[in-house]
Amino acid sequence: MTDELVRALLAAQCPELAGLPLRRVANGWDNVMYRLGDRHAVRIPRRRLAAPLVEHEQRWLPVLAPHLPVPVPVPLHAGRPQGGYPWCWSVTPWLDGVPAATRLAGGGPLEARREAVLARVVDATERAAWERWSGAAPWGGPPMWIHGDLHPLNLLVDEEGRLGGVVDFGDITAGDPSYDLAVAWLALEAPERAVFTGVVDGAHHHGPATWERARAFALSMVSLFRSVGEPGSPEEAIAAFGLRQLLGERPAPGATGR
Repeated sequence: MTDELVRALLAAQCPELAGLPLRRVANGWDNVMYRLGDRHAVRIPRRRLAAPLVEHEQRWLPVLAPHLPVPVPVPLHAGRPQGGYPWCWSVTPWLDGVPAATRLAGGGPLEARREAVLARVVDATERAAWERWSGAAPWGGPPMWIHGDLHPLNLLVDEEGRLGGVVDFGDITAGDPSYDLAVAWLALEAPERAVFTGVVDGAHHHGPATWERARAFALSMVSLFRSVGEPGSPEEAIAAFGLRQLLGERPAPGATGR
């Protein structure tokens, strides 16, 4: 992925924006993000696996955005393959804010995750928690819209810590709402979490089993971030924070803490 490639795609498909300053600002697992001028961003897949995710965003964000309470990166231009670049890409509005992960420390059914989670958990307490929470009754209601990857790296907050936007909707789907509700333990302290769960229950009346599954999904994400996070990385911070929220103030083994 090169700046020259992105400029060539812009020149061919968005010539009115091609002359704006272009600056690479993030290298994610799936996509590279550029800032384009002051008001735009370019989101471009770096691997084949991510290509359908950009197409999901192009298809569904324009439909959902008018119904959402926070800004989301609705594609302004749905880029297409060209000049040797094989996948779809997007020009979106630039959303101000920083990932919520910077303020921490410095789907599918649960059964499908069982093997991977148990391979990553590091002690008996975590294993017992996973077994207990993942054993909750499965979702029995109609499929609900879920972000599919809702964690602090995809939440944008302003200088006062207020939610200013949600990004990375590539995994958007319909299913068990507990998948997204796991963010209650990945991004919120106990007092904030009490407010959040109260608002959700007041609107949807999900019941205890949904929150048990949400805890299981949160522990799944904790184990994943811990397995990929380098020392001092945002991923390590999310894992350490999430584990403390799930299991109390006991620090994550091997984590730097808060």
